[in-house]
Amino acid sequence: MKPVSTRKKLIQLVHVAKSKLGLPEEQYRALICELFSDSFAGSCSELSDAQLEGLLDALKSMGFSVKPKAAWKQGENFDHEASTAGLRAEIEEYSKARWGEGFQKPLNALVKAMFKVEEYGWLRDGWKLKRLKESILKLNARGPYEARRATR
Repeated sequence: MKPVSTRKKLIQLVHVAKSKLGLPEEQYRALICELFSDSFAGSCSELSDAQLEGLLDALKSMGFSVKPKAAWKQGENFDHEASTAGLRAEIEEYSKARWGEGFQKPLNALVKAMFKVEEYGWLRDGWKLKRLKESILKLNARGPYEARRATR
């Protein structure tokens, strides 16, 4: 028998598939009865692991697809030094494009507003660096900083 966490995950996937496909409860139960008429007692939690996998395959054939988890999650430790260094280089490049050579002061102000951290150099989490990069890209898409400042 599979570990409990895998079994729970299978049951969860079946329920997600049911809702994503918009199956009414009657049609969902009819599908289970059609597939496992000899052993179905009324709940997918009573199905074996192999039967759950078969049910999930049937739901996949109806159009459901399992999407992989997001690579960047809040709080996830991101230990790849090369990737963090690459993110930092991109952030500095985009910051220079936004604020010019004196980009450290406005960048630190943005970091403080977003993450309650005093300085950009103190950020360690990859997901925070990625959010910061995305925010700077959005700011750059709004137009040049000096042009916006002159219109005030």
